[in-house]
Amino acid sequence: EEGLTYVFERWDQINVGDTYRIYMAGIVLAEDEVTSENLGESRFFVTVPRERVPLGWVSDVFGEVERIGSGRLSTSAPQRVFTKEPDQVVPMSGPMRVGTPSCY
Repeated sequence: EEGLTYVFERWDQINVGDTYRIYMAGIVLAEDEVTSENLGESRFFVTVPRERVPLGWVSDVFGEVERIGSGRLSTSAPQRVFTKEPDQVVPMSGPMRVGTPSCY
């Protein structure tokens, strides 16, 4: 699927039914769920469809895991990121630092 893919590193006490999601500007843009098929994986991927990715500087970008059963939420630190179309040239006057959220 074409879009912006986020990677979640495996978290402690993972269970089938845990939900992982990506927020941008306070909105859930994509989410997925741990299944019996992917339970053994070391990383989990969720893709925000290209048409849903806001362009430019976006604040309040973070990952979240919701634990099945307890409903406990674990979130990464919110970040500000810059997104652009793959072929878009962006003039820069200084160094640019772009980060992606990590969730545990």
